[in-house]
Amino acid sequence: MIYNNDDSPRKKIDDLIHLAELCIELLQQDSEHYQEAFKQYNDLLIEHEEIFWSLFAVDMEHVIDQQPIETELCIELLQQDSEHYQEAFKQYNDLLIEHEEIFWSLFAVDMEHVIDQQPIESWDSFPLFQLLNDYLRQHDTLSNGRFHQQLRDTFAPLVIRYVDLMESCIAQSIHKGFEKENWKSKTRGCATSEDMLWKLDALQCFIRDLHWPDAIFAEHLEKRLKQMASDMIEACGKRVWRHFEIWIKKGGLIGGTSSDYLLPSECCVMVNVILDCKSQALKLCALNSGDLHQYHTRIDEYLEKILSDMSKSLIQKLVSVLDSVLKKLSRYDEGSFFAQILSLTKPINEDGQSYVSCVNANLEQLRQRITDEIFTLNLFEEWYKQQTNFIFIWLGERAEISLHPYQLACLLLIVKKTHGSFELQGVQDKDLNCQAYLNIMQRLHLEEERRELIERDNHILLEKVSHIMKTKGSVDSHHQYELKSLNQGKRRQELLKVSKENANIMKRLMQQKLDINRENWKDNWAKNSVYFDNIAKYDIDWFISKSTDRQLNNEKSLLKRSQSIPREDKKVVKDPLNRNDNEEKTNVENNDLL
Repeated sequence: MIYNNDDSPRKKIDDLIHLAELCIELLQQDSEHYQEAFKQYNDLLIEHEEIFWSLFAVDMEHVIDQQPIETELCIELLQQDSEHYQEAFKQYNDLLIEHEEIFWSLFAVDMEHVIDQQPIESWDSFPLFQLLNDYLRQHDTLSNGRFHQQLRDTFAPLVIRYVDLMESCIAQSIHKGFEKENWKSKTRGCATSEDMLWKLDALQCFIRDLHWPDAIFAEHLEKRLKQMASDMIEACGKRVWRHFEIWIKKGGLIGGTSSDYLLPSECCVMVNVILDCKSQALKLCALNSGDLHQYHTRIDEYLEKILSDMSKSLIQKLVSVLDSVLKKLSRYDEGSFFAQILSLTKPINEDGQSYVSCVNANLEQLRQRITDEIFTLNLFEEWYKQQTNFIFIWLGERAEISLHPYQLACLLLIVKKTHGSFELQGVQDKDLNCQAYLNIMQRLHLEEERRELIERDNHILLEKVSHIMKTKGSVDSHHQYELKSLNQGKRRQELLKVSKENANIMKRLMQQKLDINRENWKDNWAKNSVYFDNIAKYDIDWFISKSTDRQLNNEKSLLKRSQSIPREDKKVVKDPLNRNDNEEKTNVENNDLL
C-alpha cells in the first residue's frame, strides 16, 4: 500500500480502516465460496452412503446369516472414506489458515506504520482495533492467532495511556469543578457531579466495548476502572461534605427572625449529589469476581456515613429553631421578672405561629428539592421524633409550676399543627402518636382545663364587680350620714368590766401594810452576824480531811468483813459503805449551805 506523505494522520487511519474492511470482505467471500463447494461434496457423499445402504438392505432380506459380516465391512469402508476426506480437508484448512495469516501479516506492516506516525494524544486508531478485533475474535481459525496477538500487543500501550489520561482529566475536573460550583440542581445532582459520573461511565463502556482478547489484561483493566471510580466518588463526597458544612450555617430568614429559618436549596442539591453517587456506585464500582466486590462495599459505607451526617446536621439545625422558640417562651415562666412586663403587650401566639410557618416551609423545601423519597421520609420521622422529645423535656422541667397562658397557647398550636403537617408528609401513625406525644397532649389538656376554670371564675367575679359598680345598692353616698357601729354596746360593757377589775387591784395594793420596819431589820442583822461568826471559826476545807479519814476506816473494816464472810455475800457488804458515803455527801452539802 502506497501513502502520500502529504496526507494527514487522520486520513491515513481512515484509509487503513477502509483497507481492513475490503480485506475482511474478500476473505469472507472466499470462505463462503469454499463452504459452498464443501457443502455440495458433502451432499454427494451423503447420497452415496444412502444408496449403498439401500442396496445392502435388499441383500439383507435374502441373506440374513451374512448380516453381521456385511455390516462390519460396510462400517469399515465408510470409516476409511471419512478418514481419507477429513485428512484432505484438514490439509486444505491448514493451507487456508496459513494464507490468511500471511495476508494479515502484510496488512500489519502498514497498520504499525500508520499508528507510529499518529500524534501521541490522538485516539483515532481505536475504531480500527474494534473492527479487526470483532472480526478476529469471532473467526474460528484466526482467533488468538499470530495477527490477533500482534494486534493486541500493538494497542495495549495505547489503552493504558488512554486510561491514565482519563483518570487525570477526571480528577482535575473534580478539583476545579467544585471550587466554581454554584450548586444549582441539574438532573439528579449538580453540574460537576453529573460530568464526573458521565465520564466514568463512558470510560468503562468504551473499555468494555473493546472486548479485549486477553482475559488477564481485561480483568486488570476492569479492576483498575472500578478502583478509579471508587476513588473519584470518594473525592467527590469529601468536597461535597465540606461545602455542606459551610452552607448549613447560612440559611435564609422568612420573616427576619431566628424562628423563621429556611434551609438553603444548595444543601438539598448536595444531598442529591451524594444520593446520586450512591446509586451510581453500584454500577461503577461493583464487581462480581471474588474479593473485588470490596470496592463497592467500601464506597457504599462511606457514602452512607456522609448521608447520615447530613441528616443529623439538617435535623440539628431545624431543632435549634425550636430551641430558640422555647427560650422565648421561658421568659413567661411563673415567678419570672419578665413575665409581668411581657404580659403587658397582650401576646396571643405569635411565636408558635412563626414556628409552624417555619416547619411547613422547610417540609415543602425538603420534599421538592430532595429526589430520594426514602431518605426524605426517614428525615421527617427523625425530625418529628427529636422535636417531640425536646418539647417533652422542656415541659418536664416545669412540672412543678403552671404554664403561662401565652406558653400554653403557643405549645398547643405547635404540637397540633406540626402533627398534622408531618402526617400529610407521610409519617406513619405509630411514629406520630408516640408516648412522648401522648404525654405532652395530656399535660397541655390539663393546663387548658385549669386555665378554663380560672378564666370562668374570673369571668364570674368580673360580672359581680360590674354589677356592684352599675347598681346603687342600699347606701346613698350623696348624703352625709352619721356613722354607726354594729357592736358599740358590747364594746362598752367590756370596757366597764375592765375598769372595775383595775380599781379592785389598786384598792388591794393600797390597803396592804408593810411587814418590814427599821427595828425588825436590826434584829435580823444581829442574828445573822452571830451565824457568820460561828461559821468563820472553821477552815474552809475542814470537812474534807474528816471525810477522808472516815472513808479509810470504813474501807479497812469492810475488807476484814469481806475476808471473813462467804463470796456470795460480798454484794451485801457494799451496801452499808455506799449508804455511809451517801450520808457523808449529804452532810457535806448541808455544811456548805450553812
